[in-house]
Parts: sequence; C-alpha cells; structure tokens
Amino acid sequence: MPSQVIINTFAGLKPLCLQFPDDSPSESPLLVEDLKFRLTSILNIPADVQRLTTEGGRSLDNNDILFPTENTSRDVFPPVFNLLLRLPGGKGGFGSMLRAQGGKMASQKTTNFEACRDLSGRRLKTVNDAKKLADYLEKEPERKRKRQEELMKKIEEGLKEPQKQKIRYHDPEFVSSHEKVMEDVKDAVTKALAAAPSKAAAPRKPSPPALAQPAADLSQWDALSDAEESEEEEEEEWEEEQAGEGSSAGGSSETTVPPLGKGKGKEVDVSA
Repeated sequence: MPSQVIINTFAGLKPLCLQFPDDSPSESPLLVEDLKFRLTSILNIPADVQRLTTEGGRSLDNNDILFPTENTSRDVFPPVFNLLLRLPGGKGGFGSMLRAQGGKMASQKTTNFEACRDLSGRRLKTVNDAKKLADYLEKEPERKRKRQEELMKKIEEGLKEPQKQKIRYHDPEFVSSHEKVMEDVKDAVTKALAAAPSKAAAPRKPSPPALAQPAADLSQWDALSDAEESEEEEEEEWEEEQAGEGSSAGGSSETTVPPLGKGKGKEVDVSA
C-alpha cells in the first residue's frame, strides 16, 4: 500500500498530498531529500532553497528518513510537513545602526534624578514635593494679604464716581450742511410770508369771566374754630354762676336765658 505525505505550502497555495510506494526491505528507505526532489518537479523550486519542518516547528535534514519504521500510525495518519524557503540575508548594517543609536543615547545625559533614592531610602521626587509643599504653606499668609489688598482696591475703585469725559463733536461737513439747511428754511419762510396777501387782524372777542367756584363744605369732623371754643367757655361760666345764685337765693322764681352768640346774650325774666 503506498504511503502519503501532506505538504503545507505558502503564499495562499493549497496543500499538496503526495504518494510514495512502500519501502521494500531490499531497497533503501525514502529520505527527506527524495521529497524535496519530488517537490522540485512539481513546484519548480530548487531543492537547496526548500526547508521542511514538522508541525511542531522542528527542521528536517536531507538525510532524515521520511517514514520511520517505528511509526506504525502512518497508515491511518499521514505525516504533515511545512514547506518554507531559505532566503539569503543578514544583519544588513543593523549592528552599525545599533552602535550609532547607542552613541546618540549615551550623548543625551539625563538631568532628572527624581527616581533615585536618598540614604534614608526615600525617593528624591517625594523629598522635593515635600519641600515645595512646605514653601507653599509658608507663603500662604503673604498671598492672602495680597488678595485682600487687591479686593479692597477694587472696592475703592468701584465706589469712586466715574470721571465725566468731555466729548467734543467736531464734524465740519455736518456743521456746513446744518447751516445750509437752516438758511434754506429761513428763505422759504420769508418767501411764503411775502407771497401771502395781507389781512387785517380781526378783533378778538373777550372771553367770559370765570364763574366763582363755591367753597367746599367742611366735614363734621373738622376742628372747631377759636370763636366756637370761646362760646363754649362762656356757657360753662354762665352755668356755674347760675348754680351759685340759686343756692344763695333759695327760692326765687326768676330764671335767665344763657347768652347767645359769642358771649352777647340778654337776660330775660320769666314769671312763673
């Protein structure tokens, strides 16, 4: 029964399945070199350029046996190889390029040593940050004083009355046009008055005299006048005198009438 070999190609080509006759005991076993010659006849690739590897990536030599006798599973699972090409090449000046880059890197000396540690084990960045924080806190009162002064200065400027700026309007073209317009208006008014016919002014009728407006009535809640207050005082004095005379006479039938009108009343005898 012939043996089969599967070759995985490159560049998107389909894999190849090659058949070989069984090894007879009298003949020599098939080698990897024989497989390369077979591939050369199919793909026109020289044997010295071909490179065969296993699926695990192990490279095969030309003298390696293609079908080892201890491998009894080849009837069920044919061996699979990967076909690669040996391309000429080299460092291509890569070493000199690295040396040049190394020289440039060495010439750029660093000045940042914050990642280093001091003798106590602290990083220099932490120490520098602590110093900066201490300086900032030390200058905080001075910054507050400056802010307060700026605030008071702004308040004083806001309370000051703004200075009145005298703006002088100077436009000779406007002034000349304004004078010209005024002269034209005066000339037009003068011509209109001269062209109008003269008419005697009609006598004006006297306006009727304005009617006197009645005085407004005072409210009953208005304050009493001085005359009314004096009348009330006279009435109270008269009542007190009558009360005193009645107690002294003790039975007279004459009565008097209180005075009327601003203390000028008349006494009237009334017989019982």
